[in-house]
Amino acid sequence: MHICIDGRSISHPQRGGFKTYSENLVAALAAIETEHTYTVFYDRPYSFPPVAGHPRFREAILPAKAPLVGQVYREQVAIPIYSRKTHGALWHFPYNTAPLAGVRSYVLTLHDVTPFTHAAQPDWRRPRQALKEVALYYYPRFLMKQAARRAAAIITVSHYARGRICELFGIAPDKVVVTHLAAKPLFRPFTDGEKREARPLAAARYRLDKPFLLTVASSLLKNPQGTVQAYAGLPPDLRARCDLVVVMAYPRFADTIRALAQQLGVAGNVHLLLALQPEELLTLYNLAEVLVYPSFTESFPLPTAEAMACGVPIVCANDTGFPEQVGDAAIMVNPADTEGITSALTRILSDETLKTRMRQASLQRSGRFSWQATAHQTVSVYESVRARRELA
Repeated sequence: MHICIDGRSISHPQRGGFKTYSENLVAALAAIETEHTYTVFYDRPYSFPPVAGHPRFREAILPAKAPLVGQVYREQVAIPIYSRKTHGALWHFPYNTAPLAGVRSYVLTLHDVTPFTHAAQPDWRRPRQALKEVALYYYPRFLMKQAARRAAAIITVSHYARGRICELFGIAPDKVVVTHLAAKPLFRPFTDGEKREARPLAAARYRLDKPFLLTVASSLLKNPQGTVQAYAGLPPDLRARCDLVVVMAYPRFADTIRALAQQLGVAGNVHLLLALQPEELLTLYNLAEVLVYPSFTESFPLPTAEAMACGVPIVCANDTGFPEQVGDAAIMVNPADTEGITSALTRILSDETLKTRMRQASLQRSGRFSWQATAHQTVSVYESVRARRELA
């Protein structure tokens, strides 16, 4: 079987969940033994090392002749044109949406249904950027339901997400397959020697000269504001001993967090770091006392997966996709309960035995997930679609 994968986020420079998913899935598909061949389509000239020169993989570019609407053009015009040239190929669209017409058989990965459950968060102080964000919010909202109903099969990343998809879109449960995600192989626990070497480097690069808590956020839905409020509520001796690092994927939310830290009187202890590379996150996870991630909505949160792979104690939300992922390897709290988050952090920071036990639990739980398993499960979905086509 020949599978065409929409890999536009692989070649796009912006990091995020879609890019992480597609990079790791394609790399894992290249690493496992199957009889299938693949074409990965990019949005610009690019060569992805795990598949470059691979005998079962071909790389191609989807041209965009329409400035400002290149994403829509590639998905709704260029892909259907290419589909006519790939006779009998099965397509895989990994980013919640798909062409409205022109592709006969495809698998869709639906990561979540956030556009249907949470409002857009545009910053109208920057009108042009805000309009772009609104468009990127409503475009998938317009297409997701149609794409899900037309798909031959749907992949999603947790049983929580599967239930929401079936409920909101009226999809039969047997059409939706769960393939859990995992941390990128890069993420691992440092040795004691590596930590000793990393601390002065982090102090020099990020001015982190004392222990710190860590949170990671791409938007205010990830609740970095709740983390800052919980940090401000810590007993003074713990705050004096431990700073807070907030890693923001996008700079537009940084002003909100700075202003909140200033208002709460903890600005001198809150470090905002923007758009870090995975290698930098690896170091921060390994040096962090705790990952604090009380996000309001997650299907299968990657920050907690990465933290578990590094053996970090975790405080996270107690709903959506968190329980399914972290099990008993984290302290889970209501994400809206700031005092509850503060209490959980106080427990961990005040109890070295608990902290050690949680590090071990994180590593053990992380071992349940791997991209190799995700790739094998994804290939099984491809093959089930082929089997149904042959019987039709």
